[in-house]
Amino acid sequence: MEETIAIEKRGFLRRVGIGLLNLHTPGLGLIRLGRYRLGLAIAVFSLAILPTTIFLCALLPNQTYDAFMPLAVFGFALLTCCVVASIVLSWRASPQIHHRQGPFWRWYSILGLVVIFSVVSNHLWKHVIDRNYRNLVVVAESMGPTLFEGDRLVAKMSDYFEISRGDVVVTVDEVGDTSQTFSIRRVAAIPGDTFSMKKGVVFINNKPVTLQPLPDIERDHRGNKFVAKRFREQLPGEASGHEILEIEESDYDNFAGVKLGENQYFLLGDNRDNSTDSRFDRERMGGPGIINRSQIKGRALFRYWRTGVGLQEGKL
Repeated sequence: MEETIAIEKRGFLRRVGIGLLNLHTPGLGLIRLGRYRLGLAIAVFSLAILPTTIFLCALLPNQTYDAFMPLAVFGFALLTCCVVASIVLSWRASPQIHHRQGPFWRWYSILGLVVIFSVVSNHLWKHVIDRNYRNLVVVAESMGPTLFEGDRLVAKMSDYFEISRGDVVVTVDEVGDTSQTFSIRRVAAIPGDTFSMKKGVVFINNKPVTLQPLPDIERDHRGNKFVAKRFREQLPGEASGHEILEIEESDYDNFAGVKLGENQYFLLGDNRDNSTDSRFDRERMGGPGIINRSQIKGRALFRYWRTGVGLQEGKL
């Protein structure tokens, strides 16, 4: 007499749950189903995508929006493929409950893997990605029109790079500050320079910088509408210059000459009447004052997101 073997079927919700494990780490659902080699291979590959992409970005000779975006899109596409493939393969392998063997068929074993993969991902993010590049969100108008509130940019985080006039740098306002709150300003003067301002015009080594008038710009910031004068300013050694805003005449349009010492930098916001920068000393005005080299933690590379517009390249 032929023996009949009962096959236990897995319910729909349980199959969906196994598939959703792959959203945390691609391949995790396959590991839950006993497909250890395939699941672990997909998991390791997906974890390696982001640091590999960052490594390739670091090798780019020109770290611009046009160079970064194809690599970023390719990395995201690879990660998406890993997630989709893991979900599909998990769904196909999950209708029946096979003989329970191996260490990962119980829920607490999978929970342990979730914790392990989370720790590994967090370690990779902090020690590989954040130490090289940062995605920063602008929270003030001090760098307008280059950067407005809500804009997003990519910054190269490093203590070792050559700083030139016109660079947009990422700083902490105090030496030894370990907080994750950064400020973004433009380098106006470098060690050895004499910096001054007269009626809103920057003077470097007693020579006025090039200033070209542009059409005025209208802004509506948090319900406050105003018209600002717009200029293209070009600092000595700067390739193509940058835009600045002047809203009104103020006392801070004038600054007595100061000669910068070794490792000292004078930083300005592009929105000159709405920026707390090196013109404001720490003791009397609560500003950052002249910045030391040790306070500069990185250089902004490009803007990739404009508030109200979306994905858009922005030269800094």
